[in-house]
Amino acid sequence: MAGLLEISKISVESLGQELHYRVTDSSTGEAVANVSPVAVAEPPQVSVLKRFGKRVVLGQLGGWPHLRRHVPRITVLVTDASNSAVMFLDRADKITGNPYPPQCAVIEPDGRVAGYLTDDHYESPMPTADVVDAEGMAIVGGKHHLRDQTGAAICDVVTRLAMPPLPQELNYDPNVDTTRFVGQDGTVWARRRGQSPLLEISPDTPYPIRRMILASMVADTITHEYQVGAVSPYKPPTPLQAVPDPYPGYADVHSRYMEYQQEFIEWYRKEMTG
Repeated sequence: MAGLLEISKISVESLGQELHYRVTDSSTGEAVANVSPVAVAEPPQVSVLKRFGKRVVLGQLGGWPHLRRHVPRITVLVTDASNSAVMFLDRADKITGNPYPPQCAVIEPDGRVAGYLTDDHYESPMPTADVVDAEGMAIVGGKHHLRDQTGAAICDVVTRLAMPPLPQELNYDPNVDTTRFVGQDGTVWARRRGQSPLLEISPDTPYPIRRMILASMVADTITHEYQVGAVSPYKPPTPLQAVPDPYPGYADVHSRYMEYQQEFIEWYRKEMTG
């Protein structure tokens, strides 16, 4: 059986238990890793008066459920087939007023930061017909990045969509790339085709990038559960307090990001409400 960071076709599936997932080698159908929660923060206690005040401050945006929600911090552990720890994935709080998924820190088993999964909240998440690639597909790039421990981008996660005059059926064609993980030199290290959850990773992809791609797949699975749309139901994750902290440095790993998130929310409110 190929090791977790050696396989070329990978998928992540829910096990039906909250925040428990299985990573599968889609070439063989074998399970190569498991994901389970080790720390889930308590949802913040907000008084009725304060909640009402926030809705007033947000103006019309306060009616959008995904803006009103505070999704607490979630930390999961990824273990390989021998049940050895591979990494922690630590998803920051998504605080009220922020419409975007929060950053995730990828942590070595000994507590060292391996990298970050980040979104530039100030960049538009929507494709435009005037930004296209060589095949005429509209693209969104430069927004979601895989970063190393220093914060330097090592991969740009690029979304590709067919927009008129291209036929919309291209977005569902299993032979068409709809997501690409693109290195800083333009190399495509991994791709998702059509609407498939399967990710294909190039055999030449370096180990650090493979690890971050795997982390991104797990993070996307968590986001799919908790970053729901305006009319979708939302149930906060069950609190699970780790005692002691799951890894050294746990308390401070998101401190700068939380400041960034607060700054962005203020900017976003002004931009959207005038």
